[in-house]
Amino acid sequence: MKAKSGTYLVEFTNGDKVIFGNNYKSWAQHALEFIYNRWGNKEYGWRYQDVGDVVNAVSYSNQPFYDDGGLKWCGFNAYQELIDKVCEKDKLSPVRLENIVFTTDLIAKKSLTKKLKEY
Repeated sequence: MKAKSGTYLVEFTNGDKVIFGNNYKSWAQHALEFIYNRWGNKEYGWRYQDVGDVVNAVSYSNQPFYDDGGLKWCGFNAYQELIDKVCEKDKLSPVRLENIVFTTDLIAKKSLTKKLKEY
């Protein structure tokens, strides 16, 4: 499944919310790397059982991911600051995070879970 350009919000079972974007890698690949680095057991290598239930929900917005040239993910609470920096630098109209509409995407969640099993 080809990823749509836009912004993905992944809500984790521990309450964390992280925004992911697409670039040279898909949002899902960025999410896999984030999950592995956060919850993976580096001593024993990648095991799905270590991370299998960490994703609670995935939502999608057709709003582009605001990119400062760094990582293609950002904590939800820090994302407004990143949006502000990018809008100022690129002379874009200001955007408020609370105005970005995210829609639950069950297919993206299922796809991410499948990719976790294959990673």
